[in-house]
Amino acid sequence: MGNWFKGWFVAPATTNYRFYIACDDYCNIQLGDTPNQVENTTEIVKSMQATDYRDWWETSNKGRWNRTSEWISLEAGEHYYIEAKHLEGGWRDHFSTAVEIEQTEMTGHHHSMREIQYLSVYPA
Repeated sequence: MGNWFKGWFVAPATTNYRFYIACDDYCNIQLGDTPNQVENTTEIVKSMQATDYRDWWETSNKGRWNRTSEWISLEAGEHYYIEAKHLEGGWRDHFSTAVEIEQTEMTGHHHSMREIQYLSVYPA
């Protein structure tokens, strides 16, 4: 059994972003290499094992399985194609993802910077 989420991530500022992922049992996120294009995606983060809900660093494994992407530079207002795949092998079932914004100041943005913001997925 699995889920396949597709959509667009709109960068609120020109800066670096880091994506986080946690799931049971396998999941990954791919991000478009170029704004407004569905083609040419790159896998930016994945989890190859079951984790606790929103456990980005697998604290029970002393951080061995860090499920965070590298910093990725994105441009303000641009739409970046994003897709996530989640495969479930049985028993528990969850998928969560989040994003961190590197910039410390952002005009007109209401969230604290350097805080992990949860991403929500809504059907079109």
